[in-house]
Amino acid sequence: MGWQVSVLRQIPIVSTFHTKYLDDISRFFYGMHLPVEIARRIIIDHYNRMDQVWVPNASTELTLREYGFRGPIEIIGHGTDIVKPANPEQSIKQAEEFLGIDAEVPLLVYLGQLKLEKNLLFVLNSLRELKDSGHNFRFAFIGEGYARPELEKAAQDLGLPEVSFPGLVRDRTLLTSLLNRSKALVFPSRYDTAGLVIKEAASLEVPSIVLRDSNA
Repeated sequence: MGWQVSVLRQIPIVSTFHTKYLDDISRFFYGMHLPVEIARRIIIDHYNRMDQVWVPNASTELTLREYGFRGPIEIIGHGTDIVKPANPEQSIKQAEEFLGIDAEVPLLVYLGQLKLEKNLLFVLNSLRELKDSGHNFRFAFIGEGYARPELEKAAQDLGLPEVSFPGLVRDRTLLTSLLNRSKALVFPSRYDTAGLVIKEAASLEVPSIVLRDSNA
């Protein structure tokens, strides 16, 4: 529809690329080649119609090149409106009350959709090792998704009462407080092309734990 408007009004059109579409399609069709190839051609046809194509980072540009796109690409990074709380102590207290944790307990968080392709079972197994090494911590999976029941069961099976699933947080102030209280953001996904939450954490001077060679 946007392309049709650009043609009718004779104005330039820009499209962004920041999702690994073929990963989703391959998973949906159990790795069948034909549906993936049809989707790849549709995707490339779409971007070939654009005057400009924007991606958030060089890794995402490489993904689109691997799909077969040969046109020009502009790297336009994400921004964020999250800033440090005006009252840090109140912000930290809000997060602790929301999660029901004590002030001295280190907190780690994941923030995003609860999907298995985001490598979240790996996080739980890593937390089990962290616990076995004698560390005290709390971990919060902040978000919703189809994998929540499986992740909750895995946390229970691994003996991890330190892990909680507080659900989706839409309140930006509370979200900022949760990140601000955290020792680190854990973002293990190889699926994401450019996790905005990493920049949100960085704006609060909270480090992120990511996988080497991921697009994060």
